[in-house]
Parts: sequence; C-alpha cells; structure tokens
Amino acid sequence: MRNLIGCPLTAMASFPASTKLHTPTSWRYAENPDGTWKDEFGTTYKRLGLYADNVDPVLKGKSFAEVKAYKFPDPTDPSRFMGLREKARALHSSTDFALVSGAMLSFDYIRWVFRGLEDATADLLEDPRLAEYQMDAIVDWMIAFGGGILDAVGDVIEFFWVGDDWGAQGGPFYSPRMFRKFFKPRIARLIGAMKKKTKAKCAYHCCGSVRWAIPDLLEAGVDILHPLQPGAEGNADTAGIKSEFGDKLSFHGGTNNQGLFHGGLNAVERDTLKRLRDLAPGGGYVFSSGHNIQANMPAVNIKLLFSVCRHHGRYPIDRAAIDARISELERKG
Repeated sequence: MRNLIGCPLTAMASFPASTKLHTPTSWRYAENPDGTWKDEFGTTYKRLGLYADNVDPVLKGKSFAEVKAYKFPDPTDPSRFMGLREKARALHSSTDFALVSGAMLSFDYIRWVFRGLEDATADLLEDPRLAEYQMDAIVDWMIAFGGGILDAVGDVIEFFWVGDDWGAQGGPFYSPRMFRKFFKPRIARLIGAMKKKTKAKCAYHCCGSVRWAIPDLLEAGVDILHPLQPGAEGNADTAGIKSEFGDKLSFHGGTNNQGLFHGGLNAVERDTLKRLRDLAPGGGYVFSSGHNIQANMPAVNIKLLFSVCRHHGRYPIDRAAIDARISELERKG
C-alpha cells in the first residue's frame, strides 16, 4: 500500500483495449445529425459544446396519473453487468490499485431528467404526492440497479458512489427543512440498501454549498464527501471542516477549480498546498480536483496539481514544509 494520499490520476487502472462496454438490451446510444439523442428513460438531450443539456424531459408537464403509468426500463437487465465481475476481479488480482464503483446512484437528478428542473422543483410545493411517489420509484430503481453492480463487484471495491446536488453557489438549493423532510430519509434508504451488499464505503457527491448538510449526510450513512468546492458558501474553511468532521468523514477533492485552475502556476500550487495542509493530516483524504477538470485548464497546471500532491502528500504530512512553501509562493506573488 502506497504511503501516499489517494490520488485518482496516479491510481487509475484501465480495462484492456478489447473491453466492451455493455448497455441494457432495451436501449442503444444513437445521436442524430442535430446533436440530439434520447437516454434510456426517454428524455432527449442536445449536445452543446463539451456538454449536453436535457431539452425534452419525458414526463415534463405530465399528470400524476401519467407519471404513475410510466414504465421504467429494467434495472436488473443482465446485459448491464455482463463481464463486470470478471473485469473487476482481473484488475483486483493483477494491480495494486484501489477499485471504485463508478456508477453514480442519484434520485433527485433523475427527477430532473424525467420532469425537467422547473417541474421537479415546483412539484415539492404544488404536488408533493407526485414528487414523493416519483422519488420513491426512482430510489427503488437505483437500489435494484446499484444492487446488481454490487452483486458483481461489491467484494473487491473500496467505495461506491451515491450523490445529488443539494447546494448552489450561494447556499442550499432547497431549504434545509425541505431537504430533511423529502430527501434525507431517501438518501439513508438508498445508502442503507447498498451497504447490505458490500463492506465498501459510501462516497457522496454533492456540488455547491454543502457544509450545512454534513451532519445530515453523516446520519444518512455517508463516509466520504466530494467535491467540497471551497468557492461555494460555507465551504471555504477546509481546515475548520476537517477539524469538526474529520474523525467521522473522509474528504475527496477540496481544491479550487472555480476560476483558479486555468490561471497561473503560483495560484494552483498555493491552493493545492492549502488543501493538503487542511485536509490531509490524520488521514482520511482522497486528493483530486475539486470537481471534474475542465477543458480550459492547461496541461501544465494539471501536471503541477498532481506533482505537488506526490511531493507533499506523503505521510506523515510535513505541515511545516507546506507552510514554508506557501510563504515562499506568497512572497513571489
């Protein structure tokens, strides 16, 4: 086991080039000339630059009766998991890398996929019966789908992903009261069902302001929190968050890629060092970018980000050396 902070870029194992990725038998990806395609739920997306937007949600504007009549694709279709165990076992036995279940189990995001953001949000106030019915149906689907993955690889992975975005840049996306009423119990049900299938830890993805929700996520069974964006409201004090929750929770990410990663090398290195200093001592830290590395981050900055981690992210963490390097960089401006 490397005496090094978990670092996804340096701890990534690849499937052989011959590996075939399987999809459910009921769906195949087919992009139209105008850049649109439908996902397996029936929602239409359109390619917009490097990303894609949900442009025609399959249940947008539909009544409660129509939502109840919707037939989900089969979450346990064997084609979804074909060969997965064999590939995972091969990597587990032939490499020293940690394996992670990459599928993100979400239910609020999938409500947006079905209803669109406007309807999905309005439902909570205007038709909570519909909202709760749909949430429960999606959670049931995710439990079946995630359970199929864990039946295949649950004994060889280190953690599995669950997640939804409960924070915006300036605060909670929903009120904490609404979050605790509608969402927290379902997060706990989803995570609880997965933990019956594996001893692996639960890594939870939540963009934006999340400091306010950490106690709730802990109670729901979260073990690892990602990405802890420091530019969002309440997240900047990573040392304080580590001090308060570091004995109960591991952190994955924490670096500031909002308006910083595409800039100068000095700023990138200083931020990297700060997050190592704040989040690494005592263990329980998986170093990575604060979110997906975006297309405007120069390759030289990416190299620096992870080379700093390799140099300073070894235990025992030398905080004095990190502080000295931060001071040197500050003097250079």
